[in-house]
Amino acid sequence: ILASSPSLKNLKKCLEDIGIKNEKLEDVLAPLTEKTIADLGKKGYAIADMKPAHVIIGDKVLPTIGPETRSDERVIQDIHALIDRG
Repeated sequence: ILASSPSLKNLKKCLEDIGIKNEKLEDVLAPLTEKTIADLGKKGYAIADMKPAHVIIGDKVLPTIGPETRSDERVIQDIHALIDRG
């Protein structure tokens, strides 16, 4: 239900929307996915099938990382900061 909301996006979609693709997409997603898995593990969750499409970014955060006024690299930095906060 949550993932179908137009005000929510998964991590992969956020990056694809700003034009990041192929090997660069994989390079950016790998550490973000690993960090998310580690954070969930610390909270006692075990994820059998974890992938970037399962990392959902909420509607309150999306406007703060939108590409409208930022470079691709700045959006990537913002997403890293968001995930680093846990």
